[in-house]
Amino acid sequence: MSDSPAATFQRLPAWRQHLSFPGLLMPTIAQRIYEVEGVSFSRFVIELVCFDLRIRRAHSVTGFIARELQAVQEAIDRVIISNYRPGMEHQGGLLRALVHQGPAAIPAQKMEFPSVVNQSEWIFFPGSLQGIINTRWRELGFLNLSQYVTSVIRYDLLIAGQHKLFRGDDCTPEMLAALDQETMTEFHANRQPRTMADRIVEEAVGERLTRDQCDNLLRAVGERLRDGAIERYL
Repeated sequence: MSDSPAATFQRLPAWRQHLSFPGLLMPTIAQRIYEVEGVSFSRFVIELVCFDLRIRRAHSVTGFIARELQAVQEAIDRVIISNYRPGMEHQGGLLRALVHQGPAAIPAQKMEFPSVVNQSEWIFFPGSLQGIINTRWRELGFLNLSQYVTSVIRYDLLIAGQHKLFRGDDCTPEMLAALDQETMTEFHANRQPRTMADRIVEEAVGERLTRDQCDNLLRAVGERLRDGAIERYL
């Protein structure tokens, strides 16, 4: 019998969740899914969540948004979608621009978007990850799973990084089971590795920083995003 993780770790039935997302973001999310060759909205979300579970870092840039007034959240989302362009993944997206340019990264011209109510989607999370997903959104201080998933989506649209966790051939039960096991192992190891966002802020200051220093600078970037959004749209 094989000793591989795929052979020893059996995949549980999917954990089906009906989540709510800002309707304003949905057309841009569809563009992003197409850009990263995602198969479905559910798989796109799972990939983002699994990445977040593996790095287990603070949501310094986007975590606070869920606690803002609804009008402020919508203003921030308007800035995010007005600055998103497919193919930005090697440049660091709007996040890099905010780090290097500050408020000047937010266009002075106000972009008009219709107000859209929240939209609900079914997400089929791996059943084996249910426990650590619930642990994760609670440790970050979110009120529910929808807020947590929206935070990782906003971050993905801001930085527009490459998606490397899944590949086109990661579709067999054995491969998916192995990926689930790796995600659980990395989550519990809690190594909190450096991310692309860390490298962007380190590049801006010209030196290697601690995790806390990076998080503090990234929190300031999130505040720049919020303040610029308020100035443009409220």
